[in-house]
Parts: sequence; C-alpha cells; structure tokens
Amino acid sequence: MNYHNLIREALREDVGNTDITTRSIIPPSKKIEVILVAKEDCIVCGLGIARAVFMAIDKKIIFLSMRKEGERARRGDVIAKLSGKAQAILTLRGLP
Repeated sequence: MNYHNLIREALREDVGNTDITTRSIIPPSKKIEVILVAKEDCIVCGLGIARAVFMAIDKKIIFLSMRKEGERARRGDVIAKLSGKAQAILTLRGLP
C-alpha cells in the first residue's frame, strides 16, 4: 500500500464521510490562513506527508513549506503556512 492509500484509509477511519461539528458551525465559503509553528526545538520532517494529508481533504488547499526536510527549527519558528477552505483545514485540526 502506498502512502496515499494509507492516508485515505486513515482519514476514512478518523473522519468518516464528514466532520459534522465543523460543517455545522463553519460556512462552506469561509477561507482561512494557518501558520504551523514549532512547539519546541526540532528537526523538521514529514512535510510531504502533511501536504498529502491536506490535499486528500481538499486539493485546493495551498500548503507552503517554510522549512526544508531535515532542517533544524527552533521553538516558535514557522514550519509551514496553509490557506484554503476553513472546513477542510479544520477537519484535520481536530484529528488526534
């Protein structure tokens, strides 16, 4: 199984067909911008997978990596920026 199939299976298990809470309170046309910030000093990894997960929810999400894979980041550094439909982005925010 390639990782795209694994992502689809994981989303199907965790989210199901829809995120009922987000869809009930966030208008479909609402757009947001999100900044992903390092909570502690770290080595950046998994940005390609993160991008693939967001794209699996909505292919129109813009995902900009602000760091490179394997690069050191300090607490508070911006790792990535996203923009797109709020419902799609917030659906993933609620996952464990």
